[in-house]
Amino acid sequence: MNELELANHMKSLGLTICGDQSLESRANSFERALKIAIPPRSQSDRTSWRNIRKWLVDRCRNNRFEEHEIFKRVLDFAIEASGPGSKNPAAVFTSIIKKELNYGKS
Repeated sequence: MNELELANHMKSLGLTICGDQSLESRANSFERALKIAIPPRSQSDRTSWRNIRKWLVDRCRNNRFEEHEIFKRVLDFAIEASGPGSKNPAAVFTSIIKKELNYGKS
């Protein structure tokens, strides 16, 4: 899936991660979009996506990330991870956010 395909899919579902909605609404739309970009293969994947969403919300509330930018950036990582030839997009995605955003570290 590329960025345009994800944007079109999100639009058809009424999902948006930018605009005037609350942080929680934006985060919920982000999690749904993440599940579109990298469909969860297991309960573990679903839990991971939920934990990433919570982690991003906490970081936004603590002013570590700018809430109007971070969800788009992380979705871009998901698109990168799910590119052609990716055998395990979930693992690649998690690896990217650990490296780029220090996910999992205090």
